[in-house]
Amino acid sequence: MRTQRLIHAAAGRFITGPLLHLTDAIAAVLLAADLLVVIGSVLLRSLFNAPVEWSTTSRAPDGRLELFGAASALARGENAGVAFFVDRVPSQARRIIDAVAALFVFSSSRPMWRFTRSSSA
Repeated sequence: MRTQRLIHAAAGRFITGPLLHLTDAIAAVLLAADLLVVIGSVLLRSLFNAPVEWSTTSRAPDGRLELFGAASALARGENAGVAFFVDRVPSQARRIIDAVAALFVFSSSRPMWRFTRSSSA
């Protein structure tokens, strides 16, 4: 039992932790890029009456940002919108809810990834 805890702690420190930081960094870069596109488009449209044609159709960073956000929240065991309700559920039911949520994120990530890749091409 102690060995399993040590392995789990080592995996968290050397694998999960760095991956979580990388995921957060990628999400921050995608958010900044999306924000710059939106601000630039609004300014060009408002000040110069010259909208950026591709800015409304280029929503691929949004989809990828959602994927990275979901992965980060799942790794931390967090979801602010749902935590309010889930914290009030008995522990046995909560385990079932957590399993269903993990399956949902897993099953929806592949189609979402394919959608964002096809919309960015």
